[in-house]
Amino acid sequence: MSSVPTLEKLIALAVFSIGLAGCSSPSRTDVTLQPVDHRPVQSDKYPDFSKPLDSAMPQMTDADAAQMETQLSALARQRRAGTVSEAEYRRRVAELQALARTTE
Repeated sequence: MSSVPTLEKLIALAVFSIGLAGCSSPSRTDVTLQPVDHRPVQSDKYPDFSKPLDSAMPQMTDADAAQMETQLSALARQRRAGTVSEAEYRRRVAELQALARTTE
């Protein structure tokens, strides 16, 4: 039975040694410092914001917005007056919204 306490002591010593080895940090001689260039790099990887940006699609003009506002206002008046059904109103609004999305 005398080997059991010795085995336990060896296991405890091994665990303690592994714990200490995990806490060690590299010495200062292991660290190599590299010079850093802080100047901006012009490459194809980064966008160049010095030039004006173009949109992916043509934007809605003020005239287009005014025309759409007129159409929506007229449609809302027709809805309030009862001259257009709710289903027709929703269909036209969806159509105008789809048209607006293509010109945004």
